[in-house]
Amino acid sequence: MQANPIKATEMRYRAFEHAPTPGKVTDVFDSHIYHRLLGKKVIINGKLASHEYFSDPRDVALGLSTDGFCPFRRRQATAWPLLLFNYNLPPETRFHKDNKLDLGTIPGPNKPKDFDSFAWPAFEEFMRLQHGVRAFDALADEFFLLRAYLFLVFGDIPAMSMVMRMTGHNGFSPCRMCKILGVRIPDSTNNIYYVPLDRSLHPDVAESESAPAIYDAANLPLRTEDEMLRQARAVRDASSKTQKSRLSKAYGIKGVPLLSNLKSLSFPLSFPYDFMHLIWENLIPNLILLWTGGFKGLDEGVGEHQFLPNVWESIAAATAAAGSTIPSAFGARPPNPATQRSSYSAEAWSIWTLYLGPVLLRRRFRKQRYYKHFIELVKLLRLCLQFEITTEEIQTIRGGFIDWVGDYEK
Repeated sequence: MQANPIKATEMRYRAFEHAPTPGKVTDVFDSHIYHRLLGKKVIINGKLASHEYFSDPRDVALGLSTDGFCPFRRRQATAWPLLLFNYNLPPETRFHKDNKLDLGTIPGPNKPKDFDSFAWPAFEEFMRLQHGVRAFDALADEFFLLRAYLFLVFGDIPAMSMVMRMTGHNGFSPCRMCKILGVRIPDSTNNIYYVPLDRSLHPDVAESESAPAIYDAANLPLRTEDEMLRQARAVRDASSKTQKSRLSKAYGIKGVPLLSNLKSLSFPLSFPYDFMHLIWENLIPNLILLWTGGFKGLDEGVGEHQFLPNVWESIAAATAAAGSTIPSAFGARPPNPATQRSSYSAEAWSIWTLYLGPVLLRRRFRKQRYYKHFIELVKLLRLCLQFEITTEEIQTIRGGFIDWVGDYEK
């Protein structure tokens, strides 16, 4: 890219074209994750290098993504591509097909047991890129040391649990950002944990003198990098399998991740949650399952949040019919979510939530508060999807989701 005059010009975006605006976030270069590196010496193998992160305008900011996908229709086998993204390119082109860097694909048919063994060749190159590799600058007509730093890694929760060597979202300590602890369903053989903020009525919590009865969503016990790596080493150095299993469960950590040797990454902040998976692939479909009585066998109790018979079928039919009058610029035609739910993509759920749901759900709930609860979510999601977000709006989003989850648990 640096040897190509056109690509080299595009890659000037990070250093010369992106203009930070105080009080406004427009790109990843306005983030704390990026700014914490500026002005700091590069750390390689525990030693300070002579150069600083991103001190050369040609230094490249990189993001890594991975996820399992099913290459065949029968969906019985998965493969795991490793994709690298060049953030020096402008936002409107950096995720285009021709600009992504394919590092390779971890073969299936199952999820890799040891992600680090497959990531090792890429890790070696990341280490070399911190020192710098000889490259040609077509714009300056000179050779130089090209340096690049991996500062973001993203994917869904199972993928990031694999990369970070954590137990994942069904574990006792499931969150990679905070130390909230899970509880099991009372009087059930189900081994999966869940993590309500208010667990004051849970029998295990009521009988415990130390277990938190209520977590404050605005003040969660956050993880720190030093603590995470210290716990990871304790798990790695455990004297027996029993001790290792006990520590792993308590910490939610399985061992020391290979990428922790790259100090351009910050654990856990450099591993943000993936909006597509978190919202469009999980939250929205699960809300619909709750409204239609299909969420993990749970009934509605006294909540009365489920639709009356045939209401959802009517909403779903209206959804499919709406495709005939919605311009294609909005996206692909939405399928019938009652009969073709497996055909729904993240894009389809997005279109339904932002544009169709607010209209089709109006006056469909037996209690109006459930519709209002959904509309509050839509307002927050629209803020999240803006191309520019002010610091005030970020606080609105943060407080809004805290209130939304609190109302959900009620």
